[in-house]
Amino acid sequence: MSALSQVTTQMLREVLTESEVASIARVTGGGQTEEAWLNARLLQAADRVVGAVNACTENPSIKTGLCRVPAPCVHTTLVLARHAVIAALPGMSETLEGSSRASDYQTAVQDLARLASCQLAVHYDLEDEEAEDPAGSFMVLSRPLLDF
Repeated sequence: MSALSQVTTQMLREVLTESEVASIARVTGGGQTEEAWLNARLLQAADRVVGAVNACTENPSIKTGLCRVPAPCVHTTLVLARHAVIAALPGMSETLEGSSRASDYQTAVQDLARLASCQLAVHYDLEDEEAEDPAGSFMVLSRPLLDF
């Protein structure tokens, strides 16, 4: 087993094109730095992945808000964050449809579903600060809806 991997804004910048990175400055003009803006999207994507991992009861629960995910989930996190960045950039929506990026995003979303349903196994060790406090969390259990 391995420890969780830190996902950084530098990693996110590396999966964006030059024109996408240049467009970020136009969106962040209200006092928020580009780094903080990118970090917000990255943290949201990492927390989506952590939520899917935590939904599988076979996995130890990971604390959200750390921007750390199991190593096999780094690519999925970056794809989700890249999609969020591009969707927020004016005039960039055409890069979300009909391209390999659209396919990459669909695969990432499918991976989230597979992680949550325990169909995709990930193995990792947690440091004390990475483990979710069971007293501060909750779990929702449901049964499949019977469809007649």
